[in-house]
Amino acid sequence: MLVLVDTSSILYGLENSKDVFEITKSRFPGCDIMISKGVVAELSGLSNSAGKTAQLAKTALQIIKLKRIRVDNITGSADNWIFSKAIAEPSIAITNDTQLCKRLKSRKVNTFKLSKKGILK
Repeated sequence: MLVLVDTSSILYGLENSKDVFEITKSRFPGCDIMISKGVVAELSGLSNSAGKTAQLAKTALQIIKLKRIRVDNITGSADNWIFSKAIAEPSIAITNDTQLCKRLKSRKVNTFKLSKKGILK
């Protein structure tokens, strides 16, 4: 099963000392986790700023590299990539973006949000 992970869930997890990738692997054993170049671009842009979010974004980029998370070569909006990919093939989406979550659920895509306790709901 393909699991598409959004920037919002990656950062939210790190902000709450949770690893969305490990949680996803635990919840969906054998899944194929994927992010887009758009997610990487968002994290790169955030990492160039100052403050807590910048540090979280830098950490996220390190985790993605260390865990060898699969990155789709599609560039552009991460939200549009997740939406299009989830509609095109059987997928699970993980996002803490409320608007994206609503869009995905309106198309009957299995969508989860990461809680502060590290539970996918």
